[in-house]
Amino acid sequence: MKTHKILTSSALALVAQLGVANAGVFVIENFNALDPTTDTTGSGALGGQGQLEDITGTTWSGANSNSAPLQTRVSDAVAGDRNVRILASGGANDLLITSKTFSAQTQADEFSFFFNLESWGTDNAGAGNANSGRLELGVRNSTSGDTIFGYEMLTGFNKNDQFRSFVYDYTGSGRTEINDSQNGTGGTLVLGSTVGSLGFSYDGAGGMTLNVYSGANLTGTLLQTETGPTLGNNFSADSIYIRQSATAAIRAIDVQVDDLSIVAVPEPSTSVFLGLGGLALILRRRK
Repeated sequence: MKTHKILTSSALALVAQLGVANAGVFVIENFNALDPTTDTTGSGALGGQGQLEDITGTTWSGANSNSAPLQTRVSDAVAGDRNVRILASGGANDLLITSKTFSAQTQADEFSFFFNLESWGTDNAGAGNANSGRLELGVRNSTSGDTIFGYEMLTGFNKNDQFRSFVYDYTGSGRTEINDSQNGTGGTLVLGSTVGSLGFSYDGAGGMTLNVYSGANLTGTLLQTETGPTLGNNFSADSIYIRQSATAAIRAIDVQVDDLSIVAVPEPSTSVFLGLGGLALILRRRK
């Protein structure tokens, strides 16, 4: 059962690093507890046990969550510390989405969305990843179904052990890569095995930043960064999604991620929602 705990020193350090004063850390999903009413049973193979752990009060959905081209399973990479393995193998715009998960964040709010990258490929060195394989995670509006912001992990061309990231803004007209003159974090490629976490932040004034770090929970060396403005000025995000980006070819990507989290500055009237129904407010190193 999930419990509500005080912020640990690592969580407080994360808040300070993000530069968000009076922030609340909402740990949305660490995959450590299975829900027996919804999780499937089996050996733990893709499409088997732990299709996706349900967030309290919400439900993951998606017709392709158990079969190609988008598969998931909860994995015990470390005893007692589960993550989710995502295998995307081509296809167009398949989504795994949740209903409302956190207090809505709007264009006037400062907030961040981050997760830890447990493994780049099945061996943390790119095995199972194809050339230009891609996978997107981000935030959305559960009522309208609109995607708001997303960031994409992409394998290097002919270099499945290498990593590049992109940020997409959906607040204007369609899907727009921010600061595309940087060609996805300035064109910088790093070994996927060196990436520990990815963090997207919105500053409450139209600015977006994506940072990629070597350590879990946005710690360690800053490996990649990308910044740019939003195109729209009216949005509300309250849930997260996993997406296989559209591609004309079968370009697989196989990764394990953990601790899908929101860091936010709540309005005084909404600060009582910091508990998010008793979800754990604790961050631990996952690598």
